[in-house]
Amino acid sequence: MSNGSELIMVTLAGVGIVFVVLIILAAVILCFKYVFAQKHDDKAVKPQARPAQAKSAADAGREDAEYMIDEELVAAIAAAIAATDPGKRFVVKSIVRVPDSFPVWGSAARQGQINRMTGR
Repeated sequence: MSNGSELIMVTLAGVGIVFVVLIILAAVILCFKYVFAQKHDDKAVKPQARPAQAKSAADAGREDAEYMIDEELVAAIAAAIAATDPGKRFVVKSIVRVPDSFPVWGSAARQGQINRMTGR
């Protein structure tokens, strides 16, 4: 074989090996979908029927009070959004309070960092 044909054979063998390995990797990744699939239990998905319970007016009022947001808070949030980009107009369609899922120590540490950054 001449020197040029050896180079072509080595190059083709290397490219071929790379493509074969890539195809094997793709097949393994596609198999992950079946190996790590979550099993769906039809019994757990169906909700069980509960007997109807009448809510008292006090219970309904208490639930409404939990979701009611103060108008001053809405105005403050709207003003903060408006201050970020004064050239654009916006409309506040809804404000939903997100439950605090962080532990108290995490919130305290975050507040401490904010205070250090603002110099309070």
